Amino acid sequence: MSGIIMGISQMSISLIL
Repeated sequence: MSGIIMGISQMSISLIL
């Protein structure tokens, strides 16, 4: 489950950048 959360957080950071 933590892997999914980390993936989503990384994706959101990519969108922000």
